Amino acid sequence: MSSKFYYDDITLDRAHQLRTDDEWLTANLTGESAGSNSHIIPVWRDKSLVFTDEQNAAAPQAAILRGEAAELIRQNAATLVFLGLEGDAIYYAADLSHLEDPHSL
Repeated sequence: MSSKFYYDDITLDRAHQLRTDDEWLTANLTGESAGSNSHIIPVWRDKSLVFTDEQNAAAPQAAILRGEAAELIRQNAATLVFLGLEGDAIYYAADLSHLEDPHSL
């Protein structure tokens, strides 16, 4: 039986040096590069949004949103947390816990 730690394979650079750079964070969340580089992971009351196909043939996958869907979530999030970088991709978690029904978005 393997005792491999679950997070061993994560390639996300936590980029600690950028966490206090408000100018960089704002520019990459709302600026021109936000649409192409920013990825939003919605979270509601400690639960992740998960996508499945209609026939449940594929394994469920965590929602990682970009573009208009990401912008809608960003605008409605109570809190955004910078998670890190993976290549050119910038990852944020968006807390939607203040909403009674997150599906209303």
